[in-house]
Amino acid sequence: MSTKQRTPDSSRQLREALSPYLDLRTLRKIAAQGGDVQRAFHAEAHGNIPAEVRALSGALSVLLRPTSRQSITSPEEMAGLLMVEMGSLEQEELKVVVLNAKNHVMDIVTVYRGTINSSAVRVAEVFKEALRR
Repeated sequence: MSTKQRTPDSSRQLREALSPYLDLRTLRKIAAQGGDVQRAFHAEAHGNIPAEVRALSGALSVLLRPTSRQSITSPEEMAGLLMVEMGSLEQEELKVVVLNAKNHVMDIVTVYRGTINSSAVRVAEVFKEALRR
């Protein structure tokens, strides 16, 4: 049940087009700190999010997803990456981010989806994906 984060050509082209104007690391930090980017996604309550906001959210999710060449240098960067993807979940999820020795993201794996009123996670499940590699 792997959810590999591969960057298709279209997202790479989008990154290249915006890179002169936008610092993706800074954008991740803003999202991690609950800045304007994060608040915009939660502006509308109960699923009444306009199509334009959904489109922007999808585009930002692609932009904030790390490429295979990119390394994560701080907890804030990882939080920013995951907040865009997980910020609007209705149930809690536990994800394991597998990094290589150079802190490049190899995989992001969902190891647990909670229920409405409980969360029980075995410690072994957290380490299993990393140890497989």
